[in-house]
This record gives sequence, structure tokens and C-alpha cells, in this order.
Amino acid sequence: MNRSEKIKGNIALLFTAIIWGSGFIGQKLGLGSLPPLALNGSRHLVSALILIPVGYWMIRRNGYIDEKAEGLDEVRRRKKLLFQGSLICGTFLALGTNMQQAGLQWINAGQSGFITTLYVIIVPFFGTFLGLKIPRKIWGCAAVAIVGFGLLSLKGQMGISPGVWLTLGCAVAFSVEMLAIDRFVTPRNAVALSAGQMLVAAVISIILSLIFEDATMAQLAAGAPVILYLALVPTTLGYTLQIVGQGHTEPTVASLLLSLESVFAAIFGALILGETMSLREIGGCALIFASIVVAQLPEKERGK
Repeated sequence: MNRSEKIKGNIALLFTAIIWGSGFIGQKLGLGSLPPLALNGSRHLVSALILIPVGYWMIRRNGYIDEKAEGLDEVRRRKKLLFQGSLICGTFLALGTNMQQAGLQWINAGQSGFITTLYVIIVPFFGTFLGLKIPRKIWGCAAVAIVGFGLLSLKGQMGISPGVWLTLGCAVAFSVEMLAIDRFVTPRNAVALSAGQMLVAAVISIILSLIFEDATMAQLAAGAPVILYLALVPTTLGYTLQIVGQGHTEPTVASLLLSLESVFAAIFGALILGETMSLREIGGCALIFASIVVAQLPEKERGK
């Protein structure tokens, strides 16, 4: 991998972090038009309608489902795994995005961004169920992140708002989704898997919205600009840039750049929505971000 390719990949990932950070603003603004489930169902559906033909075209073009080249049994196995992956990843995507969207009713975009990125700390702990060993520094980073979480989230009388709990649940759901993606994704099926999980997330969100919410066509029309922005920019464009960027740089660098999502969420929240944080909350954000950065730094190699 040459230097110019790495630079292009890093630029793509930086733009991904900026785009994802702006998504929190769109989600916050969307609450003025639509309830959480309806908003997410709509954005995922639009994104799925865009990605499905692109994903199908790509797996046809790269021969991922070519029965003559790969064999009938192998293609059947791949289709089965793609279906399973879409179902599992889409379920946790729906759970994560809907908890995050609901949480934004109580907390601001910047707080949501920093709490959401705690998935970087949570993923290694869940990885133990897959036989992965947790490095010592992760335990330290987790302790620092917990302190930062307390400073950011605890209010009067040591209480934590429902929005904080929902967003923390969102981080847990995203952690499981990422481990599932790692299990099912390949360079040749990435866009198709993304399309599949978007469709599953859309179906789940829409069904739950029909049961628990009373969104109207007038609300959908009023929220159309936000829905289109969330579907086209943070979702479709953001995930595409992530895939492109990660293919041209090291995983550690990619993780560090993507974690800037939380910083951009806070910046956009202040510039666009006029959100503010107390010094205590800013200190909590700083500790969370520091723990995330340290957690992703490469380990020093020991003797052979």
C-alpha cells in the first residue's frame, strides 16, 4: 500500500467522521417532525432502496454469486451467510439507531456522540465471548471512560437521564453489530451486506412504528428533507466512504479517524443548534475521547 493510497483512505475516513458527526444534528432536528421509529424506518428504507441495486450489481460483477466459477454449493452457502448476516446486523442496527434517536429527546447531539463512541471500549469486552483476550490497557481505558461517562452524564442527586441510558444501550447494540459485521463481511459482499442490514433495520423500525407510534403522512412530508439527508449523507455516503477508506489504510488509523465522529457531533451541535456543555461535561467528553484514542493505539511488540 503506497503513501498516496493511504492519504486518500485517511481523507475518506476523515470525511466519514465529519458526515457521521453531522448526522446527530439531522437526527436532533428530525425529532421536531417525526417520532424516532418512523424517522429511522424512513431513512433506512430510502438507503436500502439505493444500496440494494448497487450491492446486487457489485456481487454479480465480482463473481461472488457466480455458480459456474464458484460452484452451486458454495454460492448457496454464501447466499445463506449473506441472509443471516443481514438479519443479525440489521436487527442490532435497528436497535442501536432507535435507542440513539429516542435518547436524543433528553440529551444534546454532542453528548450523544461521545456516549455512542463508547462502543470502541465495549467491543473488546464482547470479543471475549469469541475467545479474544482483552489487553491490559483496555481495562485502564474502560476505567477512564467510566469516570468520563459519570462526569458527562450524572446530574443533580446523582441521577442519570433516560436519554443517557438509551444512548449507552445504543453503544452496546452497535458493538454487537460491529462484531457481527466482522463475522459476515468480505471485500466482495460489503455493499450487499450493508444493503441487507439497512432493509432489515427499515422493516423492523417501520413495523414497530406502526404498533407504537401514530406518525401521519403530514409528518412524513414535513420530515422529508431530514429523512433524505440522513438517508443519503450519513447513511449511504457515510458507509460507502467508510468501506473505501478502510480499504486504503491501517485498521488502527481508521478507528482513530472514525472516532472523531464524537468531536464533530459536539462541534456541529454548538455551531448549528447552539448547544452548550458545562466544564464538568466537557471534562467528561475529554476523558471519554482520550480513553477511545488510547484504546486504539497499537500495542508495542514484545520479544519473539
